[in-house]
Amino acid sequence: MDNLMISSLTQKSENSEQHIYPPLSYGWYVTVLLTIIYILSFVDRQILSLLVEPIKSDMNLSDTQIGLLMGASFAIFYSTMGLPLGWLADNMPRKYLLGAGLAVWSAATALSGLAQSFKHLFIARILVGAGEASLGPCAISLISDVMPPSQRSRAIAVYSSALSFALAIAYLLGGQIMKFADGLDLTFIPFMADLKSWQLVLIIVGSPGLLIALLVLTLKEPNRQYIDKNRSKGFNSIKRTFNYFGDHKRLFTKLFILPVTMTIITYSHNFIPSLFQREYGWDPVTLSIYIGTIIGLVGPCSTFFGGWLIDKMYSKGIEDASIIIMRIGGVIMVPTCIAMPLMPSPQLALVFYGFSLCGVTLITVSAWSSILGIVPPDLRGQATAIYLMVISMFGLMLGPTLVGVFNDFLFVGSDRLDLSMSLVSIIFGTLSLIMLPNIVKTYRAAIGIN
Repeated sequence: MDNLMISSLTQKSENSEQHIYPPLSYGWYVTVLLTIIYILSFVDRQILSLLVEPIKSDMNLSDTQIGLLMGASFAIFYSTMGLPLGWLADNMPRKYLLGAGLAVWSAATALSGLAQSFKHLFIARILVGAGEASLGPCAISLISDVMPPSQRSRAIAVYSSALSFALAIAYLLGGQIMKFADGLDLTFIPFMADLKSWQLVLIIVGSPGLLIALLVLTLKEPNRQYIDKNRSKGFNSIKRTFNYFGDHKRLFTKLFILPVTMTIITYSHNFIPSLFQREYGWDPVTLSIYIGTIIGLVGPCSTFFGGWLIDKMYSKGIEDASIIIMRIGGVIMVPTCIAMPLMPSPQLALVFYGFSLCGVTLITVSAWSSILGIVPPDLRGQATAIYLMVISMFGLMLGPTLVGVFNDFLFVGSDRLDLSMSLVSIIFGTLSLIMLPNIVKTYRAAIGIN
């Protein structure tokens, strides 16, 4: 009896230690800083879409080559480096890993501005992807360790909202930087005298991250929560992660379907500035004002609402809240993304884009919550890396590349960027909606709901 009491008290003590979180104010400080870094990462990644037409003109590139620059080049290391970096995020101070990654991708973005050929730009974009691969595993793992479960979905929603803020900043600020760079006279600087305006934009956008990388190093590494003291060490933990996903492959395969579809479709939207310029005659600066405003208003609001709603539903005992919200997001996203490029006017296209953004953000925040709810805490970094690897591999490789391939080879000589973008959404979106009821059923069974 005494042994049972001692064992019980010891277990309670260990659980109390495992459940200790830093002050909530510090947790939100870390979350906000990570959100700012996520914004920077997406600005660095997304700014290229605003520069498609001048880059295509100056380098005499095809839409397929542009698609490779916006997708495949970034995905090569962003996808493949995610898992080893996820292991590092689970086994070393995350601030050092994140700081190094931020410095690499920021420097690579700035160096993109010095590219003189497709090959140079392709290599620079590979380095951007390699650096950004460190962010996801570090950020989600850190948020999980500084925020208690009652606040975690909300914190993840704040972090996920960076996607919308980054898009808004990329369009609003990117358009103004393009305008500024056009009138900038740098002839008095020998190595910058011959740079095009799009090259100056990349240099300007990439530079701030080098300073913020220093700020990351000031973070205090939080205690890792709920760590099993008997867990696998070293690279055996990678094997354990793969074994865990292998043991639950049916669940994760289905759970990833809608986020993969979302990523394919959203990366195909990298051609939106070109769509508006070719179909409606809107220049990038004009588009940046309208679409940046829509993204800045709709994206964060729907993301925060999704995170709040999931937390609210969880508090009322609705254990499958995240998958319910994901389902709603899919039903909103697919039809609006199919219709958006086909609209007869730019105004209608922007309206449909706003609705599609609501669906995208709901899927984003609910996917993170769904995964964190079923993955062992000491595997979160690597699980996040696998998730990002899967959705990025498919999204970046297929989204922008297929739009370019369709337009260059399926609609030869007709330049039907509108049909090419819509076709991507039709193919992948329709398949996802057909699978949606089975996805929900499988997830509910996995968490013990009949």
